[in-house]
Amino acid sequence: LPFADASFDIVTCLGVLEYLPSYQPSLREARRVLKPGGIVIYSLPSRISQAYLCLEVANAIIGGPWRLMKRLFRRGVVSEGSPDFVPAHHRNPCLPWQFRRSLRAVGLGPFDHAYGTFFMFPLDRIDPARNIALADRLQRPLERSWLGWLGSQYIVAAKAL
Repeated sequence: LPFADASFDIVTCLGVLEYLPSYQPSLREARRVLKPGGIVIYSLPSRISQAYLCLEVANAIIGGPWRLMKRLFRRGVVSEGSPDFVPAHHRNPCLPWQFRRSLRAVGLGPFDHAYGTFFMFPLDRIDPARNIALADRLQRPLERSWLGWLGSQYIVAAKAL
């Protein structure tokens, strides 16, 4: 980052780390630009969420045949020039306990965490409006409970040590 060491009291990193092959360089850089005692907040997808695990199982079981059917019938195929085209990209969701360990390794002390975005696969694909209503009802009771791991997003705050 083009900033001097210890430049900021707060750093936020939301929706970034999951696209990087490794978290470590970004974690070190956030720590470098934080003032002593500064706070960093991260939000990234959780690899242990119900939605992620069920989607992985579904992709393993029906992903290949589904993509073949789409190609054969040209349904849902978006070409590279289309505004809806999303290029293939790297996804690197976290394991929350490993992510906290990575934070400590670069001198960031996690002090609070929560879970969010309670998508319920396959409801999120079949009836998105109902899924959002359910997710809204689940957010408060589950974000900090032992069932929080069901949430798709892991949110953690850490302090520069």
